Amino acid sequence: MDIHSVREQVSHLIREVAAEVEWPDIDCAIAQTLSAAVAEPRPSMLPLLPALTYLAAGGKGETAIPLTASWLLYRLAAKVLDDVADEDASGGVPWRNWHQGRAMNVGLGLIFLAQSCLARMQAGAAAQREIHEAISQMLAFMARGQAHPPTKPDLEDYMRYTYLKAGVFFGTFAWAGARLQTRNSRITRALLDFGSALGTLIQIYDDLDDLV
Repeated sequence: MDIHSVREQVSHLIREVAAEVEWPDIDCAIAQTLSAAVAEPRPSMLPLLPALTYLAAGGKGETAIPLTASWLLYRLAAKVLDDVADEDASGGVPWRNWHQGRAMNVGLGLIFLAQSCLARMQAGAAAQREIHEAISQMLAFMARGQAHPPTKPDLEDYMRYTYLKAGVFFGTFAWAGARLQTRNSRITRALLDFGSALGTLIQIYDDLDDLV
């Protein structure tokens, strides 16, 4: 599977589901995010995480395209809603200049578009059920983590919060990409652990960067 082709197909699917709702704010948020990723001198592979773990598990073809599109839309939704909650949107994002209600509505709309992409997965009934359930539980864990940030400078509490805020998200989608291809628990668990560690490390880096 050609990575450039995967990137293009994922972008096409995202624009397709967004066009169906005819919502300019959604289009603006998505366009800014996709164009920023493509404009990088060496585009990050992170937006393709589920497709990459699908390949790592032995997958071939385009099966992981809807899951990867869903992953990107959920990430964007989380970014929008987190910026609203923390009131610290960066200068380059369109929702920085939106009032809170407008930005929250866009964040919720992105979640529903992510679910629309997820519904287009072509997989066995068992795999689809497990993936849908895992993602729903993951979103609940993330919401709980966001609602209960650590109240004291305790390393254990901070690491738990960081895992709930980012580690569980990356881990679940890394696992889901692998689960599309295999039921082998050794493989899916290894990629779950990889994704969880990756997400946690990225969140720690972001937190440290905020302190500089």
